[in-house]
Amino acid sequence: MNNFYELEIINNPRRGEENITSLKLEQAFDAFKPKISIILQYIADKNIIKTNSLEKFVASLKSKKWESEEHLANHIIHQFYDQTLPFFVDLKLEASNTSTHKIYLVKKQPSYKITEMLKPVLYPL
Repeated sequence: MNNFYELEIINNPRRGEENITSLKLEQAFDAFKPKISIILQYIADKNIIKTNSLEKFVASLKSKKWESEEHLANHIIHQFYDQTLPFFVDLKLEASNTSTHKIYLVKKQPSYKITEMLKPVLYPL
């Protein structure tokens, strides 16, 4: 059992529409000085998260000693996916210290296909 903040989930009022929600935050983590930057984009199905819920969730992760940036990024995307069950979610995590680590993860429902109209938004040149 963990003491991490649970994401606050609400019903998606625009269910059935393909809308991309993009969230960006920066948090100071002792393990990854000076800070990490996270961009999380998702296409909601049934649920969305409340404003500031992701920020509170990530802040609650500071108390754990993470083995690596990759371990932290995997935890965030899997918890987000498991709690919200979006059609699609991608996470970009960047940690800067003496070097910069960039992690990019994607998770989606097995049968979901990104429409051509959304590809340029999710994957700009």
